[in-house]
Parts: sequence; structure tokens; C-alpha cells
Amino acid sequence: MAIALLPLMEGETLGSNFGRYAEFMCLRSTENLRRTLFGYACAPGTRLPSAITHLAQQTMDYWNLAGDEIVNGYTEFRYATMMSSQSTREKLLGRMLTDPLKENPPLRILRYDGERAKNLRYCSECLAEWKRIGEPIYWKIDHQLVGAYYCIKHSCVLKSVAYGHAGTHGDLLVMALVKSSDESVIRDGDLSKKFAIEDVAKRSARQRAEGGVSKSVKKYRELLQDAGFVRATSLLRQDAVIAAWSDFFGKEYCHLTGMSAARISSWLDRLSGRAICGSPHPFMFIAAECFLEHHVSLPGSFLPAERCKLPAFSSELKVGAAVVEGVKCEGALHRNSDVLKFSGFLRRSGGWKLVCTCGISYRMLDSPRCDAGKLMPFSYGSRYQTRFRALIAKGVNAKSASRELHLSNSTAAKWAHREREGSDKTLPRREINGLRTEWRLLVKSISSERRISTAAESKPAVYKALLKNDHDWLIKFNSSHRSWRPQSSYKVREPTTDEIRMAWQELLVDEPPVRSTAVAILEKVGFWGDRDRNRPFAVLLAELTESRSAYLERVISWLAILASEHRLDSCDEAIRRAGLRLRSFTSEQRSRIREIDSLVVGLGE
Repeated sequence: MAIALLPLMEGETLGSNFGRYAEFMCLRSTENLRRTLFGYACAPGTRLPSAITHLAQQTMDYWNLAGDEIVNGYTEFRYATMMSSQSTREKLLGRMLTDPLKENPPLRILRYDGERAKNLRYCSECLAEWKRIGEPIYWKIDHQLVGAYYCIKHSCVLKSVAYGHAGTHGDLLVMALVKSSDESVIRDGDLSKKFAIEDVAKRSARQRAEGGVSKSVKKYRELLQDAGFVRATSLLRQDAVIAAWSDFFGKEYCHLTGMSAARISSWLDRLSGRAICGSPHPFMFIAAECFLEHHVSLPGSFLPAERCKLPAFSSELKVGAAVVEGVKCEGALHRNSDVLKFSGFLRRSGGWKLVCTCGISYRMLDSPRCDAGKLMPFSYGSRYQTRFRALIAKGVNAKSASRELHLSNSTAAKWAHREREGSDKTLPRREINGLRTEWRLLVKSISSERRISTAAESKPAVYKALLKNDHDWLIKFNSSHRSWRPQSSYKVREPTTDEIRMAWQELLVDEPPVRSTAVAILEKVGFWGDRDRNRPFAVLLAELTESRSAYLERVISWLAILASEHRLDSCDEAIRRAGLRLRSFTSEQRSRIREIDSLVVGLGE
């Protein structure tokens, strides 16, 4: 007898569907329902149930799904068998489709018993979206996978119910367990850690949905070697792997998932064999793939230096396609077929690099306060340059072209200057040689101390023509024919002590703060001579020179003042304006900066 179950939603757990049906039919429990559907007492929370063929027959008139379609689409089969051989997969699929036999129990897939965040998880954004469009609310398989603490659709941290274990409460309705007091599974706001954790969730969801061929140990050995974790003697640098692994994911995530040093070490030992025995749980392999591909993609050595902390949103990594969900390219020539991809970490300027196939490269600051509105384009590809040239050729001015293509003023000015230079025709060689002769005779005929300057003033047309059409020759000729002047003719005026003190005081009030070094003070005065220790002002300069620690403290004070005057948008951005990075400060100073930043966030909210 067919049972009129409710339609399965995309990625819904079987238990969630049974729970919605029980609520609709006012059933007190799903125990008898499960026995009818599976033909045996299948307990709630069973992630790889048997007798799926029987379930398909019972629901054929309403689900219209074959047994293998249910297994692949609505269970963790593809995810759980990621490291299994093809023969093992086929045997397990056969056992799941048929009735369980007492004398022949289902094949054993190793469980992952180290996870601490075992309660059912949900995405608040998904719930809000389903309520808005009137869709049923349900438990998603991808949200319950080990270590999957991010919603890959909304790129936000999942929340965990206070009471409700997936193994025993999987048939209960979502809204029966969700409370307003539920907390996020991950509380660490570090953007680099967010990328690593989200990458694990995306790889896990992709594995569950798509499956694929069994992965071999050889792949992970090669990744370890490419990342620089293997010595020349082929010995594994196990301590370095454990340290970098823990640093990559962060203490909180490692604690919640049970990725201790002992577990990582055990996983590394598993790779020593020629093949992976049995059907190990895929979580450690997915996490390792994410971690190792990140380090392989970094330039230079993998070694876990302070600057290599997954800097790269560093992440850089190739996981690419994943980070950019929720972020859109706003390019004027962006097409529907274009894709915005993650490209790595910008070491010099800082932040994440996103590249769109339309030709625009973006910089996104690696700050928890940054969002899609913080994308800053810094490079444009051939599509924009070709269109810019076409507009200029039609007679459109550079300013109008920049507005139409959404270019920055500096980029438009640079391209327009390049177009003007390219459109100007170079003089023929015969005319250039004539200009050379004229300039040569003119310079040699002048005997004043300002020979080159006098020549340029007397024949500016010749000078400008050579400067434009024969620049290298003109510079070389002028350098070798400058008039000689005795040293006594150079009059260097030394700054007074009052001028130095005035310049020092001006430096202290500059924004962003500038460190008052001897060079900075003398540049402020306008003195470019030799800073000899025997000069009269040398002692005063030494007294006014600011130490680096004092300068960093002054920068923190400046941040606090900006925050109090509501002029601070982001500490990270303000620090970059000062030519510094957050890593320039001590750990104690960084904590104070985070307090200032959190105060700004609180005021903004």
C-alpha cells in the first residue's frame, strides 16, 4: 500500500520528511511509519538505512524516485563512501537497497566520533527565505555533515539547537527545536579561518551531491610533498604539519571537530600504507585536502610563518569558486556568463583578490566588517580597454568614458594619456637627426653655468620635440654635457633649531600619523643635504626622533580619537592608511585595536 508522503525538498533528510508527514497527519511518533516504509524497525537518525527499494515502492506514486536515486540524493552515501573502493561502494549500495539480513549485516563504514558539535544545525537565512516564499522548513543533509558549520548558499555560520541530537531527534520538526537563544556554532570572527571552515563545508556538500571516483593515498602524499612538508630524505615533517594544520583552521574549529594533534598524527600514519584500508570517514581527508591545497597555492615555502596564516582568503587558495557567493561584480561590461572567482591574498596591499572573467580584479579587505560594498577594483582587462579606446575614437572625452565604464578617474586619465601618446605620430628619423644636430650645436655654443637650462629656454620647441621623439638620446647627451660648477657654488642652507622643532610638531599632528624620524623631520623642513653627525642640529634630531614602539602607541591613540569623533570607518583601513598592517603591532596592542573596532561596530549598529 502506497503512503502519501509529502514531496521531498532539495537536500532534505529522510527523517525531516517523515517528521513533516507525521505532523501533517497528527501522528504521535514516526516509529510505526518507519516500520511501514522500510519493512523493518529503522531507527531515527540512521544515516545509511537499508531496504531503500522497499521505501521507493511505498512512495512511488508520490516521490516517483527509484531506490538508487533516493540513496544518492537524500542520504550521505556519496559523502560517506568518498574513500571507499568502487567494489565496496557497489556492495554497500546493494545492501542499502535490499532488506537487511541477520546473517549478513550491512558493510561497516567507519564513524567519526570526535565531533563535539553534534546537535542539529540550521541556517537562519534559509529559514527566513523559506518563510518569505512559503516553502516548508526542513533539516538539510549538508548542514548535518561533520565539520560543515557554514551554509554554502548564504555563506553564513550555522546555528545549533540547544537540545536535539541528529541521531535521536532527526524526525522532529525544525521549528520544534529552534529557539531564539540558539547560538552560532562558530564564534571566531577571523576571516581567514572563516574561509578555511567554509571551504570544508563546500567540499563536503559537493562530495555528497556529486560523488566521484575514490581518491587514493598517493594524491595526499603528493600534496604533502608539494606543500613542502617532506624532507629531502622523504621523511615527513609531522610536527610542522600538525602546527600548520591547527593554525590554518584555528583552535575553536579544531576543538569542535576533534581535530587534535593525536588525530592528525593518526591520519598521517594512515598514509604510510600503499592503500587506505576499509572505508574511513571522509572528514579528515576533506579537511586535509583543503589545508594542503591552500599551502600548495601559496608563493614560496609553505612554512607556517606569521604572514602565511591563511592569509590568503589567502586561501587563497584554489577553493576559489567558493568564497565569492553573495558577492557580485558590478562591472559595466559584466555579462551573465561571467564568473567572479577567488584568486588569492594580496601580500603588499593586504586583503583578498577576486577576479572576474569580465576583466576586473577586485581587492576586498580581510576585515570582519567588510562586505560586498567594500570591493575595490584595481585592475581592468582587455574588454574594458578595448571599449575605452572605441569611445575615445568616437570623440567621447575621458571623463564621460570613465562614467560609462565605471572606471576610476586615475585609470581613465592614464588610459587617455596612453591613447594620446599612441595617436601622435613619431617624427621620421631624418628629422630627428636634424634636431639632434641643432641641439648639439646649441648646447656647445653656451658657456654659462646653466648650459642645458639656457639651451632649453632659448629653443623650447627643439627641446620638447627631442624629449618626446628621442628621449633616451637627449637624456644621455645632456648628462654628459652639463656645465661644471665648483662646490662653492652650491649653497646649502642648514635648518635652524626652531625650524626643526616646528617641523617635528607638524609631524605629530599629521593624519594619518607619520613616524618622526630624522629623515621625516628634515624632509618636512625642506633640507635635502647630508645628515652628518657633526652638523649643529644633529643632537636635537636625535632627541626628537621617535622610537617605533612610541609611534605604534601614537597610532592606537589616533584610532581611539577617530572612533570617539565618529570618523573611524574601520581600524584595518585606517591602519593601512598609516602604511602599517595589523601584524605590525604586538598581541596586546592588537587586542586593544580590536576593542576599538568592536566599539565602532557597536556604534554603527
